[in-house]
Amino acid sequence: MKSLKKIVKDLIFTGSFFFLIVPQLLFAQARGTGGPGGARGTGGGSFGGTLTNPLGGTDTFSGLIGLILDAVIVIGLPIAALFIIYAGFLFVTAQGNTEKITKAKLTFLWTIVGVGIFLAARVLSDVIGNTVNFLRG
Repeated sequence: MKSLKKIVKDLIFTGSFFFLIVPQLLFAQARGTGGPGGARGTGGGSFGGTLTNPLGGTDTFSGLIGLILDAVIVIGLPIAALFIIYAGFLFVTAQGNTEKITKAKLTFLWTIVGVGIFLAARVLSDVIGNTVNFLRG
């Protein structure tokens, strides 16, 4: 159980935080914004601004899927290369042991299947996106 001294110390710290810091956050706008809001001019204004697209100019769903698949491929292909190297290492260290050779073959096979799935997903995304764009006109 906390001692009374610790509880009082925590209450003093929390109270000083709320009474000293929170008002500074609430009254952070000391100068006016130039808008029609009275003496301080805090009524806003007609300042124009633009919101840039964080997705790099992609404005379609198929483009978004393409960007996601590109990111997955950029991350996945080096990992697949490491697994191919690992499968080669398993082949070299098997030294004729049929169980280890089988494990190395399965590692290599499933690595190639994974790479095929990456690339097929990207191709399928392009085909579906181009078909939808063609049908739209």
